[in-house]
Amino acid sequence: MLSFGDLLKNAGDSKLSEVRRHASMLRQLQISIDQHLPPALAEYCRVVNLRESTLVLSAGTPALAAKIRHSSARILHAVRALGKIERIQVKVIAAEPDVQSGKKRRRISAKALESIESAATSIRDPELAAQFRRLADRHRERG
Repeated sequence: MLSFGDLLKNAGDSKLSEVRRHASMLRQLQISIDQHLPPALAEYCRVVNLRESTLVLSAGTPALAAKIRHSSARILHAVRALGKIERIQVKVIAAEPDVQSGKKRRRISAKALESIESAATSIRDPELAAQFRRLADRHRERG
């Protein structure tokens, strides 16, 4: 019996072969970028697509996107050997906080929740007091 990978390798369908080539190119581009950017930045820079001569990258925050844009000349120099790439577009695609950081959300203790609610009752600004109450309610629901 053939594995799924073998089926893909031997695929006669030109559309499937085209998708394979495109995915392989994206993987090669990601490897090249990872090698040419500082590790702290490469960790957050992901290849999203290659459309015509535009390489589309993603970052999790606007600040990371700005850093990647600042490094675009270095990235272009690194990836031009892999294909006709003339421009880089950086998109902000925020991940879920738990997925992005790989950490579990911290829980607020019952005593801390009581302190937040107590602070809410003593705050004269009604909007700020309401924000404190919402914070306590949100963490109590997760509890």
